[in-house]
Amino acid sequence: RGFQPLVDSLRPDHLSVELAFMAHLRRLEAAGGEKGLAAGRFADEFLRRHLASWVPTLCAVARQRGEGDEYVRLIEAVRSWIDLDASAAA
Repeated sequence: RGFQPLVDSLRPDHLSVELAFMAHLRRLEAAGGEKGLAAGRFADEFLRRHLASWVPTLCAVARQRGEGDEYVRLIEAVRSWIDLDASAAA
């Protein structure tokens, strides 16, 4: 079974959908086997080539709302997770 977002009304490029996709790939990776290895390689590539390429810009734009904004803190937490995941994959 492939990845199906829980909320069909969200665009496929919505950050929450992309993070759910990464979680799906990491779960497959954790299960192991050949499929897990392939999912892990794809997750690493998706993270490096896609998420890590635009989430830092989103974070910078969000900071314009102000440092105390809860959405800014959430996006900064997402960026920290992406940085951590990317460094583990390297």
